[in-house]
Amino acid sequence: MSAHLENAPGRNRLEGKVALVSGGGSIGPGWGNGKTAAVVYAREGARVAVTDWRLEAAEETANIIKAKGGEAIALQGDATDEADVARIVAEVIAAWGRIDILHNNVGGSGTGKHLGDMTLDDWNATMARNVTSAMLMCRETVPHMEKQGGGSIINISSIASLRHLTTPTAVYASGKGALNELTKNIALHYA
Repeated sequence: MSAHLENAPGRNRLEGKVALVSGGGSIGPGWGNGKTAAVVYAREGARVAVTDWRLEAAEETANIIKAKGGEAIALQGDATDEADVARIVAEVIAAWGRIDILHNNVGGSGTGKHLGDMTLDDWNATMARNVTSAMLMCRETVPHMEKQGGGSIINISSIASLRHLTTPTAVYASGKGALNELTKNIALHYA
C-alpha cells in the first residue's frame, strides 16, 4: 500500500460493524490482499478480527490497525480445520457479539502446476486452502449473520478461475473456479 493511501482518512462507512478477515496476515514483508483489506475495514470504522495460520502475521496486521486508532484482535488458526474455524468464530462472537463482514482471503497455488507434476496430496492441500477454508468459514459464520439480520461475505478468487494465464496452474485454477461456484450458490441461497 503506498504511503499516501496508507495514511488516507476513512469515511466511517463501517462504523459499528465487525469484520472477520481470514488470511489477514501477509506471507512476506509488505502488503498482501488480506492485510490491506483488514486495514481498510478498520479505517472505515469496523472492529477487525484478523486471523492467520501464523499468529505473528495476524498480530502485525492487528498492530497496524491499533496504531492508527482502530480496534483489532489477532487470532491464530488453520482455516482448513473445522475445530479451528469454530473456535475463531466463537472468539469473535465472544469479543464483539456479531460478525457483519466475512472476508475469506486464504488461498495459494501449491506445487501442482499441471497434470504431469500434480500429486493427490498437492491437489487436496490446494483445494483445502482455496475452497474448503471459505466453505468452513461461511458455514460457521452464516448462522450468526442470519440471527443478526444479515451480513456480507467476500470470497477472494482469481482471474485464473476464469481463463488460462499462459502458465500451468491446474490445481489453483480449479480451486478458484470451485470457489466462484460456491460463492454463487451461497449468495443465491441466502439472498
